[in-house]
Amino acid sequence: MAVAHPAPPLTLDGERTATLEGAPGPAAVFTLLGVAIAIVLCTLYALWEFWPTAPALKSQAASPVHLFGITKSVSVETRLFAIVALSGALGGLLHSTRSFAWYVGHSSLKWRWLPYEMLTLFTGAGLATILYVVIRGGIVSGGKASTANINPYGFAAIGGIVGLFTEQALEMLRRVASDFFADAPQGADALPDSTTTKVTATTTSTAVVVAQAPAVQTGDASAITANTVTLEGTVAPNGDTTTYHFDYGKTPDYGLSTADGELSGNDVVPVTVDLDNLTPNAEYHYRLVAANSVDIVEGLDATFNTAPA
Repeated sequence: MAVAHPAPPLTLDGERTATLEGAPGPAAVFTLLGVAIAIVLCTLYALWEFWPTAPALKSQAASPVHLFGITKSVSVETRLFAIVALSGALGGLLHSTRSFAWYVGHSSLKWRWLPYEMLTLFTGAGLATILYVVIRGGIVSGGKASTANINPYGFAAIGGIVGLFTEQALEMLRRVASDFFADAPQGADALPDSTTTKVTATTTSTAVVVAQAPAVQTGDASAITANTVTLEGTVAPNGDTTTYHFDYGKTPDYGLSTADGELSGNDVVPVTVDLDNLTPNAEYHYRLVAANSVDIVEGLDATFNTAPA
């Protein structure tokens, strides 16, 4: 059995921790997958129904929207808000679906990650709406745009991109805010927001470091015997809570993964894992993999040979 070092932190509630650290079973995975597909289809359906036609944009008149058996007259402005929010939600759903599929495929999905996966829908919709208001208000574009001249495809594309890349969207909005508002004073007990940025205040300037994808390097295999080995590598969390594990197996497709470890901060951290129950006199492939809220990064493939029995 493989044991990663350092192990994820424990809490006082052992029973709750065991539940949250557990992996959803096949029935739960397929149920969640079915719910995700249903939400995507409903979001696409609503997006298509709210989409403004060229005559509607030109006339600026309210027109009916048929949604789930309900018909209501909706203005062009409302349609634009709806398609931006729906596009942002769709982008967030695609981000979550990609993450969900990767963790399921690597048998490392945890119950405690599901709230984050679900909330990306609302995060994407909210951020897309805020960015839409910023652009329509002329803060970025330099002048208020009329709905008669608006290209809905452009705003839908922005909404989808914001949902897919929420961290970059937050950084863009932070820069807009810094152009209009003074920097907030930092008190002695002020704490940085570890989920998005790390802020260091000085007497002359404020430096902001945005969380980035983790940096990963697959290391050497050591202490090799007929049945055991120690795998090594390094991980730099780059400002965000990061999980890591080793993939390994007798082919480049691996097939096996170690338990997840967890790191935070910005420093490069050496990590190791001990494997046992290996086949004597066999070649194994392995790589180090790390993931945070920004991206999933896979280290280079490496190999080792176990000793003869």
